[in-house]
Amino acid sequence: MTALPEIDGAYTISAGKAIEFERKGHVKLESVLARREIAAYRDHLKNAVERGGGKRNCNVWVSDEPSRKFVTSPRLARVAADLLGVDDIRLLRDEPYFKNREDFNTPWHQDAFFIPLDTPKVLTLWIPLTDMNPEMAPMSYFDGSHKAGFLGLCGPGDESMSAFENNVSRAGYRVSNYGSFAAGDLAVHAGQTLHCSGRNQSDRLREVIIILYFADGARVTDSSKLPPGGPPLEVILPGLRPGDPAAGPLTPLVFSRNRVLAHKVNS
Repeated sequence: MTALPEIDGAYTISAGKAIEFERKGHVKLESVLARREIAAYRDHLKNAVERGGGKRNCNVWVSDEPSRKFVTSPRLARVAADLLGVDDIRLLRDEPYFKNREDFNTPWHQDAFFIPLDTPKVLTLWIPLTDMNPEMAPMSYFDGSHKAGFLGLCGPGDESMSAFENNVSRAGYRVSNYGSFAAGDLAVHAGQTLHCSGRNQSDRLREVIIILYFADGARVTDSSKLPPGGPPLEVILPGLRPGDPAAGPLTPLVFSRNRVLAHKVNS
């Protein structure tokens, strides 16, 4: 197998982008990955998704070495650390969101309110593996919703999503959508940001990997107190119980400003 490029080195986030993220709860970052880097990993990630049985299987990173190198890469983890303003970042999970034409809606939701952690420092990278146009269901966000608290539950049907969006809009929040992405661009949103994605209206497969991170030092909380509809604790944080440090084998430390990490994260 041809050697895969290391995704290391720092990506510089401008002051303007950092301010936009703080204000809106989401931001688009251009050319975080080089086209050659995306091209080198794309087929490996697609194959791992297929071996895992479909479009929504979590933790592709444990399936093989190429997937591990991509998902646990220090450059991507540092983006999360810089935007959250923390020194140490752990991986929560990755998840593919591959959509064929007219595939499922991803309903409006706020990630952090379904994650049993005692930290608000949670963040998601949304990474297209190809160029993307507006027909391919890029993510939509409610600007400023990360400061509003929990805004409720939404079903996946078109009518439910439309009604939910109208209610939140009447509360004064505005929807944003970045539309187009070049391969290597990505979008970032805070764990509390309300976001959704509709159906892919194009004739191309929409290939997206998301990676969720959280600040090191968090502990597991009681998942029974979270809103209904989220995955159970054993799926989100396998092997951990309320009160445990959120530092299990599937939540590795992937970036530290002051500590020397092991050469690689074991899968």
